[in-house]
Amino acid sequence: MDAYRGFRDTSSVTAREIASDGELQAIAAAGVGFVITPFNRRWHAAACPPVQTMTVGTRKWFAATLAELADYLQARITQYDTAKPIDACPACVPE
Repeated sequence: MDAYRGFRDTSSVTAREIASDGELQAIAAAGVGFVITPFNRRWHAAACPPVQTMTVGTRKWFAATLAELADYLQARITQYDTAKPIDACPACVPE
């Protein structure tokens, strides 16, 4: 726990914010990893067709692995008292 804010230290979470539309397009083209859109409360596999048309007009995050995605989602819920869950795109639920 962070003594200053009373929140769990999330510095070990390796998901990162996507900095530009070009970076988002490169992630979509590679089709590897996960794109998280907290504003819309959805996450997508990078290969999901809607990712190809997204922009960073609202903040987006990239997780390279399912473990990083899970860590990000857990850290977000833990860190923010009012956070609502981010759900999987129905087409992107891993089997």
